[in-house]
Amino acid sequence: GDGEAYTGRHVRPKDNGFATGERLTPEFPIRNRPLRAKAGKAVTQLAYARAGIITPEMEFVAIRENLGREVMRGKLQRDGEAFGAAIPDFVTPEFVRDEVA
Repeated sequence: GDGEAYTGRHVRPKDNGFATGERLTPEFPIRNRPLRAKAGKAVTQLAYARAGIITPEMEFVAIRENLGREVMRGKLQRDGEAFGAAIPDFVTPEFVRDEVA
C-alpha cells in the first residue's frame, strides 16, 4: 500500500507529565510499529477519491447509507425543493467517492 511501518520512539518523561514514583505510568508491554505515508503519497480518503480509488471505508459508507432505504421507500415521498442535490435512490461506493472528491 501507500503506508509503511517505522520504528517509533520510547516513552519520554514529558509524555507522563514528568510524573515520578507511583504516579509514573509504565510503558505498554506491546510495541506496535507506527505507520506513516510513503514519500510522495497521501493516505487519506480525499487523496484516494481524487485518484479514483474506492476504499473499504467508502464501501462501508454506501452500505450504511442504504440501510433501511428499501423499507422507507414505500412510506415516504420526496416533496419539496432539492436545491440542486442529486442523491440517488441507492448509494453506491462510486457515488461516495465522487462526493468525497
